[in-house]
Amino acid sequence: MAALVTVLVAMTGATTVLWGWGRYLRGRFRVKDRAAAHSTRRSGVVMAVAGGLLLLLPEVPAVVLFGSHPESGVAGAFGAVATWMWRFAVGCGLAVVYGSMLLVREKVTRPIRESTEQGIASALSYVPVGPQGEARRMRRMPHLTDFPRDLPSLVEHDRMLTRRLLDYQRDLDLGADLPAMRDLSVPETAAAWAAMTRCDSLRPTGPQTRVVGDVLATAYGRAVADFAAALATAEDAARRLAVANLTPQETAALAETERLVAFIRSSHTTPQERAAAYATLIARLEGTRSEAGAAEQNDRSHPWLDVDERATGWSRPGS
Repeated sequence: MAALVTVLVAMTGATTVLWGWGRYLRGRFRVKDRAAAHSTRRSGVVMAVAGGLLLLLPEVPAVVLFGSHPESGVAGAFGAVATWMWRFAVGCGLAVVYGSMLLVREKVTRPIRESTEQGIASALSYVPVGPQGEARRMRRMPHLTDFPRDLPSLVEHDRMLTRRLLDYQRDLDLGADLPAMRDLSVPETAAAWAAMTRCDSLRPTGPQTRVVGDVLATAYGRAVADFAAALATAEDAARRLAVANLTPQETAALAETERLVAFIRSSHTTPQERAAAYATLIARLEGTRSEAGAAEQNDRSHPWLDVDERATGWSRPGS
């Protein structure tokens, strides 16, 4: 009877170990909910350990229940040699089970998986076709040489571009300097806003699930690159439109003023020469006043600051 109990205990231990091992693997790879997966893995570990103890010491219940001596347990059924062979085989099997449970932990598999994915992504980056090949070709463009390569830097770059575009709406001085950046009827400005919206729709919200060799190989990376180009184009167009209302006479007079002031600053002149040069410039600028003065006196690009105040930056924050 004691031998039968010993065999049943050993079979129960083996079943419990296999069941616990299966639960641990299921909680590690199949259960998606983090809390449920943790609970499943923990119960699997408890079952595997408990089953291992039953396998290693199957004669203990017989000793407790029947008060049998060791020779009436496993030693009596299989002999002393068989007992140690049994425990050696069980130890080897448990080592495989427990070792595999340790090896599939997230702390162990994550670095291996990330290194493997990084190696695959690096190898694919040399393929001349597909997204990686396109990313390599884009990297050769001058404006993309220093473009971010990893996702966190890309997201921060996207946010910086977004702040830069929104500042034209929030900052009165910036909007007064480049009013076209606040006007969505300007095609370049509308294109920049559309590019920003597309980046918002493609920006990943969860943790990164795979390693990418170059973010330009992803749709989001290419969208941010397009956003940067569209914003630069919109700002250039806004600068051109900002000075488009200057008459040819004003443009020529301002260019002459800039050349003369630069010459006076870098060359030796006498007070009399400078006075004569100033008088010439004043007369030339006065000649442009008649056409500029034809506009309404209340026509202003800034609601309360004059041009000289805006030029000297008296109204800038922190000035």
